[in-house]
Amino acid sequence: MVGGTVDANNSQYHAFLWDHGTMSDLGTLRGYNLSQAQAINDAGQVVGFSGDPSMGGLGHAFLWDNGTMSDLGTLPGYNYSIALGINDAGQVAGYSFTAPTQSGPMTSRAFLWDNGNMSDLGTLPQANDSEAFGLNDFGAVVGDSGNDS
Repeated sequence: MVGGTVDANNSQYHAFLWDHGTMSDLGTLRGYNLSQAQAINDAGQVVGFSGDPSMGGLGHAFLWDNGTMSDLGTLPGYNYSIALGINDAGQVAGYSFTAPTQSGPMTSRAFLWDNGNMSDLGTLPQANDSEAFGLNDFGAVVGDSGNDS
C-alpha cells in the first residue's frame, strides 16, 4: 500500500510505503519538501510526484525503487510532471504540464516513461491536451485528451 502522510506541525506531506505492518517514509526529490505516492507495482516500485507547497505543490514525477527516489523529469517544453501508474515491467504513465497563468489555462501532455526515456503520447485529433492515468503489463496506456477552455 502507498499513500501520503502529513506532519501537523508544518503541513508537509510525504509519500509512504506500508509493508508488513510498517509505514516507511519515501522522502522527497532534492529541492522539494513534499511528495505523494500514486501507484505501486508487484516489485514494490512506487511512482508519484514530489513538489513544493509554496508553488501549489507543483513539481516532478518520481520513481522510487529499493530506497532511491529518482526524478523522471518532464517532456520538452513543460515545467512539471506527475506519474500516476506503473506496471510490472517498470514502465510509468503520467503527464507533463505547465501551470495555468493569467494569459492561459494549464496545458498537459501524456507520457510513457520506459527505461529512462520519456515519450510524448500526443493528443487525439483536434485536441490540445492529454493525460495518462494508468497502464497495463503490456504497456497499453489509458487516459484522456481534450481542450482546456
